[in-house]
Amino acid sequence: MKKQVRTIFICYLLCGSFHDGLAQDAQVSRFQTGSYIPGLISVRDFSNPVKSGVLLTNYNAFLFSNRFNDSNGNAITSISSPSQNVTINKVDIRSYNNILDITYVSPKLKFLNGIRYMAYIDLPYSTTSIQVAATGLLKKPNTLSGGASGFNDITVSPLTLSYSFSNFDITFGYSFVAPTGHYKTGDNSNTGLGYWSHIFQIGGYYYLNNKSTAFLVLPTYEFHGKLKDADVTVGDRVALEYGISQYLTEKIELTLQAGHMWQTGRDKGASVYWNTSIKDKFSVISAGAGYWFISDTFYSHLKWISSYGSREFFQFNGIEVQLLVVL
Repeated sequence: MKKQVRTIFICYLLCGSFHDGLAQDAQVSRFQTGSYIPGLISVRDFSNPVKSGVLLTNYNAFLFSNRFNDSNGNAITSISSPSQNVTINKVDIRSYNNILDITYVSPKLKFLNGIRYMAYIDLPYSTTSIQVAATGLLKKPNTLSGGASGFNDITVSPLTLSYSFSNFDITFGYSFVAPTGHYKTGDNSNTGLGYWSHIFQIGGYYYLNNKSTAFLVLPTYEFHGKLKDADVTVGDRVALEYGISQYLTEKIELTLQAGHMWQTGRDKGASVYWNTSIKDKFSVISAGAGYWFISDTFYSHLKWISSYGSREFFQFNGIEVQLLVVL
């Protein structure tokens, strides 16, 4: 059975620069994504571990996008500012995200009736490039290029608890995202989001066929602190993920997964200038295959992922490679 690993991806670090870099205004971007992106963890990543120890997981996500949708789900074709109006003809965004996840898994704790305690830290690095073919105030076509590379905001879970029944697992986790990545309002080289995030999750699994078949349901709640250099607090978000994992043999796994994210709270603060009644949302679907190269020691998973139904968010496709080593 796949071991428990959980990670946060801050996938689209250029949400702010997509707006600020084109409009040339040093103000807070109205495109705020939150910290948690559903659908990027694997189906069994929140399952109860079968033994204690240290898990090393490396996530590699290659993400591609050619559109940012507005509040109606239509591609944004222009950006206005006090100084100019830019018509967007074509967008090409490419992002590579690498996260090293280090997880400690305790033995079953007798004083907690066999519950396992876990803690982890995620160390993320990303590089993102953006090219925009646009027409500016003078009606002259131009290609704007930019990008950012560097370490992103670190995620830490000081408390994750998991318990296994005969055909059911339940895992509760609290994690926070610290604003350790570079962020400055109006800077188009940001690699962080600029605020603290707090994330609560409860993962439930139901098993069939001696646990070779697993069904996942994973709700997530996320809230945020104030942006560190502006009076903006990004609205709360709720996510729901579900999926199925099927082992064909002891080593070969197939997965199918989906997820949804909704902004539930309004953005707040004196620096908020956009319509806060408009809230972002998006959905993702993925399919993948995994293989244990060394039983219970080295595992790899490859999956395709695609988003749909985006509002105030990127529409993206991607490929993710996950490597797991059990020490």
